[in-house]
Amino acid sequence: MIFKKTMIYCTIFLSISILLFGHESVKNIHAQDPLTYYKKVPGANITQPINVGQKSFSPNFIDEAREYFNNFHLQMGGDHSVYYLLHLSEFLPTAVIMPEGPVKELDVELNYDIGNILLNTSNGKMTLNQYIADPKYRTQGLLIAHNGKIVYQAYPGMHPTDSHVWMSSAKTTVGLVLAQLEAEGKVNLQDLVTDHLPELKGTNWDGVKIIDALNMATGLDVEETVQTIFDPNSVIVSFF
Repeated sequence: MIFKKTMIYCTIFLSISILLFGHESVKNIHAQDPLTYYKKVPGANITQPINVGQKSFSPNFIDEAREYFNNFHLQMGGDHSVYYLLHLSEFLPTAVIMPEGPVKELDVELNYDIGNILLNTSNGKMTLNQYIADPKYRTQGLLIAHNGKIVYQAYPGMHPTDSHVWMSSAKTTVGLVLAQLEAEGKVNLQDLVTDHLPELKGTNWDGVKIIDALNMATGLDVEETVQTIFDPNSVIVSFF
């Protein structure tokens, strides 16, 4: 059950429902321009700098964010999203999985040359430091570890000790751990997912290999599109 044990290191977010604003039905929302509709919701647009995440949120702001929370509003990247990404456990059932063995604290050995690496962005070439500081990209935090040491870190929109949701960033952790297990001969990435998770036998996961799951190439109908995001009965929305 190596695959199953590995997967628990990702935080799994499950949603019991999705809220729809106003009195319009899903059909009516789809008939209109859904993006324009959701941009009218308070907190969906950017009116505050990203460093608001380093400050205390007002009670009125928190109440409003809680009132309008749903999957798509979370992903709008507006003012409320800053709060959601730092406090998602208030809105979705979450679990913190503690490691089985001792934890080694990472040493800090900053390499300031990393901040000068040039990136190709929609604003042209920028250094990593410039990209992190640019208000357009709304970066809340970035940490780079190499050989067991923290070599770069910046937190323009949060505190270093905050619990920011990982979401898709957790995929790299699963991939890294599985690559290590394969190198140690403990798992074969050509195995079927159901070989390690027999609970999935008899479902659409039959025939899907671990390597395909890692490459997000399972062939399952779980694509995240505008249509699936706005459909409260879609598989994608059920993840939230």
